[in-house]
Formats: sequence, C-alpha cells, structure tokens
Amino acid sequence: MKERERIRQRLIADPGVVATVVTAVREQVPAYAALDDSRLNEVRAIAAWALDRLLQLWVTDGALTPPTSGGSAGSPRRGPWTAARCRRSCGPTGSRRRC
Repeated sequence: MKERERIRQRLIADPGVVATVVTAVREQVPAYAALDDSRLNEVRAIAAWALDRLLQLWVTDGALTPPTSGGSAGSPRRGPWTAARCRRSCGPTGSRRRC
C-alpha cells in the first residue's frame, strides 16, 4: 500500500491530471463544451475531489458506496444538481442542449 500511496500523491500533485479529465469531459459532454471560466472552476474542483477520492479507495482497497441524498460527502458541490441550475446552464426546456 505504500507504493499505491506514493502513486496517489504523485497523481494528485500533478495539475495536468485534472486538466486532462476536464478536457475529456468537455470533449465528450456537449453541455460542458461552452462553460465559462467560473463554471469550469467548479468542474475542476469536482474532478480533483473525485480523483482524490477514487485514488484513496484504491490505496485502501476501499469500495464506492451509494451517494448521500445531499450529494457526495466531502464533495465541493453544495447539494444536488437542480432543474433550476440546469436551466441556467443549458437554457429553457426546449433548448437543444440537455444536462
């Protein structure tokens, strides 16, 4: 496990890892392609949290558990994604873009 922890620390210390994740999300999810910098900061924070959490589980041979009702525990997000946030991000219900 010491080797896994060393690898975890190296990966979370490298900003390029999170940047690669965010780039992949933006390329694969159309709604994320047009996000402005303030929204991308939130995406980066969530990606960094998720990377760290998954690597912690890998180091300890842990397992993913179902998320709590208010979002993932420890996540930088404040509460679940709501329809109102979706409309602000993607536009009205008749819009081409969907969350």
